[in-house]
Amino acid sequence: MSLRFAVILMYVLASSGVALVRPFVGLLALVAMYYFRPDIWTQPPWFRPQLWLTASIAIGWALSAKSIKVTPVMLAGFLATGTLFIGSFTAVDDTEIAYFGAVVVLKLALVMFLTLNLVNSTERVRQFLWANIIGMLWNLKSIIVTGLRGGEVTEQRVDIGVGQGGGANYIAMVLVAAIPFLMVRAQEGTTRERFWAKILLFPHVIALILTGSRAGFLAFGAVMLWTTLRSKRKLGALVMAGALGIVFLLVVPDSFIDRFQSGVGQDGVRDSSAQTRLVLWKGATKMFLERPLTGVGMDNYPLLSPRYVGFYAGRTATPYQPGVKGPGFVTHSTWFQTIAEGGLLTAVPFIGMIILAWFCTMRVKGSKLVSNAADQLRAHATAMQGMLIGIVITSTFGSHMKIDFLWWYAGLASALVLIMEQERRAVRILEASRVTAVPSPELATSVNS
Repeated sequence: MSLRFAVILMYVLASSGVALVRPFVGLLALVAMYYFRPDIWTQPPWFRPQLWLTASIAIGWALSAKSIKVTPVMLAGFLATGTLFIGSFTAVDDTEIAYFGAVVVLKLALVMFLTLNLVNSTERVRQFLWANIIGMLWNLKSIIVTGLRGGEVTEQRVDIGVGQGGGANYIAMVLVAAIPFLMVRAQEGTTRERFWAKILLFPHVIALILTGSRAGFLAFGAVMLWTTLRSKRKLGALVMAGALGIVFLLVVPDSFIDRFQSGVGQDGVRDSSAQTRLVLWKGATKMFLERPLTGVGMDNYPLLSPRYVGFYAGRTATPYQPGVKGPGFVTHSTWFQTIAEGGLLTAVPFIGMIILAWFCTMRVKGSKLVSNAADQLRAHATAMQGMLIGIVITSTFGSHMKIDFLWWYAGLASALVLIMEQERRAVRILEASRVTAVPSPELATSVNS
């Protein structure tokens, strides 16, 4: 037994025990665990710490819950999950793989449900989001060290195992999702938060550059623009955005800029990576048109893509041969993945879940409630908006339907509305108590006489 395995095993056992009595603490432990990958340490197949923790959190919540919170976001997520199971029975190539994929998504929907029901205060929102930052710190160090040393770099990009995924675009999505939260906390957090948020912003941007992800660069620009415009303190946000922009321009290699430009070029000039994505998206469209209702089945796109796009997955193009089995590319787009593998039955509720999550943040931002908690909720909503923008843009170029924190954040956005309503009720009760505590002028006169 390796030392790493022993440490993680003890962590999971301890966290699972705590989750039974304090499920929110277990949820934070699950969030932090997400950013580690036991499978890259060649551990036994039975060791699935996320499943252990999720089950413990669910049991702990069920034992202590006094009510069940249900929102449109949650219903849309579970509807999308249910339709994936329907599609697994009609999968084109492999029903077992499609069923297993639906089970994975069901676990993500369950964690979204637990997030919605356990994150019930502004303090818990803050802790939940910081848990994501803390969980990524080890990977952040690895990305920067690997990138600067030139190890494990393919096509001039850092491409190492992080969380439950891997690859340059996935790493960029994780980093971009963290930046708006750090931007907001650098302005509206506690003294300690402001200090650490400002410190951590710079290594996040440097690590993002080292991924060389074009999707990440696009998302970074959009996130910085949106967060700055929506910031409560625009001057401070503008100064931070300018400093990060200068770091970006100073650190980014010319080769990355050339690669970015070649990706948006015209046919004949566009590089093979970008050109391949367009072909894969066309293949997804063909699959959708053939099976518009249920799709080809979860995770069946890579099995079918060679026959639809004409080549197998690999660094060099290997032409497809009818009847020959070989690995295929994923769709490299969450949205094309959803319509191809899940059809309209899955795509409508899944995309609707993300749209509803966005409207939740807009609803919180638009609240006129006056209180310290309401101010913090609006700050969290601003951060969530930037995070959703970053996730949507990077997911346009990567297959991220089974990425855990996409589902967490949808549940968290929905939780913000419930917490705001809870704060509104608290303010009303406080105002009512103040009214009843102050005697009317007539009563005061009567008492004095």
